[in-house]
Amino acid sequence: MLKEIGYKVWQLKTEFIYRLALKRYAKSLPALSLADRQIVDRLQQEGVYVTSLEKLGFASTSQLLDACSEVLSCTEPERDRSAAKSPLQIYTLSELTDFSLWGNERRLLDIVQNYIGLPIKFQGIQLRREFSHPQQFGAMLWHKDGDDRRSIKVIIYLSDVDREHGPFEYIPKSVTAAAWLRFRIDYQIFRTGFSGLKNEKMEQFVPRSAWKSCVGAAGTVILIDTHSVFHHGSLRTAERSALFFVYTARNPKRPDLCRRYSHHSHPRPNLSHNSQNLKQQ
Repeated sequence: MLKEIGYKVWQLKTEFIYRLALKRYAKSLPALSLADRQIVDRLQQEGVYVTSLEKLGFASTSQLLDACSEVLSCTEPERDRSAAKSPLQIYTLSELTDFSLWGNERRLLDIVQNYIGLPIKFQGIQLRREFSHPQQFGAMLWHKDGDDRRSIKVIIYLSDVDREHGPFEYIPKSVTAAAWLRFRIDYQIFRTGFSGLKNEKMEQFVPRSAWKSCVGAAGTVILIDTHSVFHHGSLRTAERSALFFVYTARNPKRPDLCRRYSHHSHPRPNLSHNSQNLKQQ
């Protein structure tokens, strides 16, 4: 009993410190253009903003696309072996300059910082190659991430994504705004050991008509607060590839979970030593 009370007191204390830090740092947030302010407003309202590389217009985008072509060609020979063992292959790209340059674009960092509300940390970059699979598992189950109180993932489709490719799917924050509804869903996810919910279970709480599916052409960009939005990758019958850039506060709530985005357990692409587009930092 005393242990439980001590834990509750610790939770209240850390939450108070967090709220106080948000208030103190508000005046230090970088200024935004009207267009970028609209992105932050949309994230605050719905938890997701969908755009494209072309619309963002970052200077480093051409370098990023060249780098993506190089990496995809290097990982292609791995496909048959990876698909036989697992329908998901993750590569860590955090140490590759042309990817980190895009992820550190000043405009992007300012947008993320204004949403998170505190000094931020760029946690890492992953390439995810996802192959056909008939059943929901892992990130294909409905879930929320526990890295931080607010965290942003920037997802870039590297190929056209239609229904058969298993597009990213989410439920807008406004749909689950009621505290009682969020609690019921969170409790059901807790009962699964935090693995997540299948479509049939989620449909008991939120109708499919309220689910948002992010189909889009190669170059589609999705910004999402993965802590506040229920999301998953939908079932797929065709391969898709996407980049994931991950941002949290400088001192995240769960730093242990954040390490997975640059962890050495995931392979690095086997790039040629003569590549002019990709150079390790």
